[in-house]
Amino acid sequence: MQGHMLALTGGADMWRCPSGYPCLVADMGSLSAPSWLMTRPRTVASLETQWLLSVWSFARWCALRPKLWVCGDGVVGVPCRDCGLVMAYESLGATHLACRTEGCALIGVPQGELMPTLPKTAMGLAFRSARRTFGGVRGFPIVPDLPIAVQHPLLHCTSNIIRMIFFFMLACFTRQQADTARASIYEFEGKTNMGAMYGREFRALVAKLLACPDMLGVPIDRAILMLMSLAQLLSAAWRKAVGRGSVAEREASAAILELSAKLLAPLFALFKRLDPETKDKGVFNLYVHAAAAHAREHTGRNAPPVPLVSDDDIEGIIRQLNTYFKTRTSNISRVEALVDMHAIFPYVTEPTRSRFSAEAGIYTASLRVCACAAGLGPTLQADFKHAEALAANDEALSVAHSVGSNGADVTTFTLPASVRETEQTIMNIVYRSEDETVVRLGIERRIALALVQRQAVVDIYFCGNLGGEHSVMANVLLTTPLPPETCPGGAPDPTSDEPVPELDDIEAQVPAAAGGLAPHSSGDASVPTPIFMEQPGTTPSEITPFLPPVALRRRLFGGEDETNIGDAGEWAAAAREELTMVEMCVTRTQTEHFEDWCSKNAADATEIRHAAEKLQVKLIELLANSTSAVVHVV
Repeated sequence: MQGHMLALTGGADMWRCPSGYPCLVADMGSLSAPSWLMTRPRTVASLETQWLLSVWSFARWCALRPKLWVCGDGVVGVPCRDCGLVMAYESLGATHLACRTEGCALIGVPQGELMPTLPKTAMGLAFRSARRTFGGVRGFPIVPDLPIAVQHPLLHCTSNIIRMIFFFMLACFTRQQADTARASIYEFEGKTNMGAMYGREFRALVAKLLACPDMLGVPIDRAILMLMSLAQLLSAAWRKAVGRGSVAEREASAAILELSAKLLAPLFALFKRLDPETKDKGVFNLYVHAAAAHAREHTGRNAPPVPLVSDDDIEGIIRQLNTYFKTRTSNISRVEALVDMHAIFPYVTEPTRSRFSAEAGIYTASLRVCACAAGLGPTLQADFKHAEALAANDEALSVAHSVGSNGADVTTFTLPASVRETEQTIMNIVYRSEDETVVRLGIERRIALALVQRQAVVDIYFCGNLGGEHSVMANVLLTTPLPPETCPGGAPDPTSDEPVPELDDIEAQVPAAAGGLAPHSSGDASVPTPIFMEQPGTTPSEITPFLPPVALRRRLFGGEDETNIGDAGEWAAAAREELTMVEMCVTRTQTEHFEDWCSKNAADATEIRHAAEKLQVKLIELLANSTSAVVHVV
């Protein structure tokens, strides 16, 4: 839904995060990565800019992809085969270019096709590459540039986080252990296929497993149980951070959400490397990154309480929809029927549901992190420092240091008690709903009481410093340490004391002038510096040699002072070239060949044409406002 409303591709490639950029996929599991400090919010205005930049790049590719076409000195065209002068593109209804130079042997002879046909496969590759380079956009955002905020889908995110940990656990089992665990899960949940289980069933399952770790009939590694404990805490805190509680309760839950996510992200990224089936973390990166980096922006005091979490009564909602659809969807779509239903039914916020769910409660009073955990990976120590800084600066959290049984340092994060479930709060609900003389505890409250005991303190240790069992998975990492991960190109070591440059400082290193560009074609086009709205670290692709000049991008969309870009005479020629190529794109979008390509590549010709026309207006205004530029009338 987020991707649809913001016109994004749905979290593919390097641009998975819909909330900020540059959020590198490789850095989502490390809080100390330099890209975290450079992240900017992705607003509707920035998404529109990225869509215009992607269409601009595609227009340049369409113009310069044919081998004969070149651009230089403000002209786009084909060099004459006799005199070598460039025959400029013209939009006066001609079909071919002809040389008009006096004395040329080929004067008036058609030489180059005005609108050469491009291979559709190559067009698709270039268009997708352009969209991925600039934000993974697929059109203008459906939501206008208004002061609105799109909350992250917390049930979807938390369900997938827990689901990933469950399948990681099964992958680490032997075949016999995995079969035994699956059989136990099917028996408890009444299912025959884990792939058909709902997200709420996974969240309920992790609560049962934490309450009774022996329920699967096979031993579970301490590292897996630790990841599940953090995931359950994250899920419950995220839910309460947007619930019906007071502002103070929602803010306390939001603090727990961010802290648990900042601890879970680097630990899962490290242990996932031991997965015998796949090392790919998949969308887990996106969901836990959303919780650690962006969820706080729309939760707690920053978000109004939602009237109802749909999962609280999901069966009733589905039953109501099915009843309505079966009697009213004859020749209309379900979307239209759904709109009619909401238009007819009164908008009433129903009272809080009385259903008690153990997985939705917060039972943890403190988190203890042993110093041995920092030795599992090269960046964990710096990552934990970021979590400590969060707890030290947040009024709802506190952090303290102590010494464990073997002398190792222990960091204790104390969580707010205002949102924590206790035995008294659980039993008080029972006394209010049943006869006080007879107490009948259901399965959910029995699980909740067990979680009060087992989840009161979540320990992150692997050396026995805090008692308990050792972790075989952690021993593998401790005895055979992995090589340190390399930092992104040009980025400082996250563990060093060197300051990380801001994104503005990095952009300032880009040469300011866009003029003086040598004529080039698809064969010798130079690769521009990957900056300004691009994704840093993107692998060179089909569109890379055809990206628009950085200085013109900054001048058109960046809002910098003109004195920092150079005189108009230095970039006016390049601007006229870009205006010609954008005009060629507008003309191309009206051809039958382009319409056919769009229908086969899920592209919207109207959206592309509107973007190209908007670029035309911007470039014309840029040239018209300059003092020394000669306006190219088209």
